[in-house]
Amino acid sequence: ALGEADLLVNIGNSTSHQLPSKIVEYIGTGKPILNLVSHGRDCTLDVLAEHPATLNLRCDADSLQSNAARAAELVGRLPIVIPAARIAALQAPFLPETISAAYVERARGERCSSLRVCEPHALTKVAHSSTHGGLKKAG
Repeated sequence: ALGEADLLVNIGNSTSHQLPSKIVEYIGTGKPILNLVSHGRDCTLDVLAEHPATLNLRCDADSLQSNAARAAELVGRLPIVIPAARIAALQAPFLPETISAAYVERARGERCSSLRVCEPHALTKVAHSSTHGGLKKAG
């Protein structure tokens, strides 16, 4: 089903400390992601900040009209092609070998430099940014 989709949708968690596992799977597809968040501390904001075809939209009544226009703009750019090397780089922090290396570092009392940790993001940093540039529309 994911392979047939042109756009993937994530409805954010109400907590700030849990990353939905589907986000890592979504990144691996190389498809654009429409990320609907309800608060500025949603962990997906940090993880998807580097994804070149993510549109973060705040889910509140005040944002409805501008969200519709921004979503329509993203849909108008479909299909979007993300280079495989970029996808691999985005997935790297979530690979089993990266996570196990972080556990080993932690067991040795070292700082976990190999593990990406979700840092709370201010929604205002990403709420007004559209999808990242430099992508090609497939054609």
